[in-house]
Amino acid sequence: VVSFAGVLKHDAFPLARLLSRLLEVACWGLGSAVEIEFAVPQTPVWVDADSTLLEQAVMNVVGNAVRYNHPGGHVAVILDEPSAAEFSLRVVDDGPGIHTDWHEAIFAPFRRIADTEVAPEGSGIGLALVKKTVEFFGGEITVLSDPKRQRGTTFRVYWPKELRRVAT
Repeated sequence: VVSFAGVLKHDAFPLARLLSRLLEVACWGLGSAVEIEFAVPQTPVWVDADSTLLEQAVMNVVGNAVRYNHPGGHVAVILDEPSAAEFSLRVVDDGPGIHTDWHEAIFAPFRRIADTEVAPEGSGIGLALVKKTVEFFGGEITVLSDPKRQRGTTFRVYWPKELRRVAT
């Protein structure tokens, strides 16, 4: 059980700054032969959020896109502003994809995709924590893969621009 009680902090910051720092860490820290790029709107998107929890959630999704990809693969991190009240972040990769049968299960604690040939080491807790964090703040995370192509996955995180907490 995860509890954020008493640990929330408010930070107002432009998301592009956080993304830039995260992508530098992802490229350096994961040591992968995967190309990472990001796209942000010309007008800065500001958010009032707990930067640590937001950073952890984004880093987990980006880290998974890199780790589960193939050498020479590609990951795009795209920041959108679908409304004045929220932003969305898409993490798109051209890795092996996630079969639709697994789309809900990957968000359960300690659940990992059974294909051990493409599955690097991990605990299976990362996406469960991401989902819990995103929903705690009133957001949503979705996953989309094309089962016909068996390649590529898109995670999309919707997150409120102002820090708020949803009753659990």
